[in-house]
Order: sequence, then structure tokens, then C-alpha cells
Amino acid sequence: MKLYGAPYPAPNPRRLRIFLAEKGIDLPGTAVDMAKREHKSPEHRARNSLGQLPTLELDDGTAISETVAICRYFEEVQPGQRRRLARAGRLAAERPGLGGRRLGPGGRDGGDLVLRPA
Repeated sequence: MKLYGAPYPAPNPRRLRIFLAEKGIDLPGTAVDMAKREHKSPEHRARNSLGQLPTLELDDGTAISETVAICRYFEEVQPGQRRRLARAGRLAAERPGLGGRRLGPGGRDGGDLVLRPA
């Protein structure tokens, strides 16, 4: 399997990386430079006719291109793995003063994880 994605700032590849980290899945990835429009190149369009990212290429050559579909695929093939960040988010949301803040790496403001009380 190989994952094609954009390291930054594309939101969908970022969502998928977060999901895979939660599941403890490490995949070889290939960076596709969206600024240079590599995702619209004939080579990438052969994998994904719409030229979207991320795209997961399976060992048999099948490509899955929607973020939610890729997440569902991994949920099917590796069910029940613990979702560490989801638990951390619940614990942090229970602490006073964190509701609605966006937390980034190391707990800094401005990141991807939005914590809201349940």
C-alpha cells in the first residue's frame, strides 16, 4: 500500500494522517506538491481521475480516493484498534477552560483538534 498526499496545508490529507495516527497505522507515503499542481498531472490522474488527494493505492493497484472511504477501509481491515486521540480529546474537554479551543501540536493554540465539552 502507498498513500499519496500533500504534507501541508491541504486539510483532507491532514485529516487522514490524524486518523491513521489514532489507529497506530504507519504507511509509506508519497508527497504530492499541490502548489506545483502535481495532483493534476497525468501520472496522478491515472491513479485518481479527479486528481484529488489523498489517494490510497492498494497492493493490487486499486486506488481509493475519498478521505472518508479511506478511513472506512482501514476501520474494516483493522477494526477495534484503540483511538488514542479521541480519548485524549474527551479527557481534555472535561477540563475547565478548554471548550472550543483549537489545539495544535504540543497543545498549542491554532491546530487541527477542536475540543468542545460533550
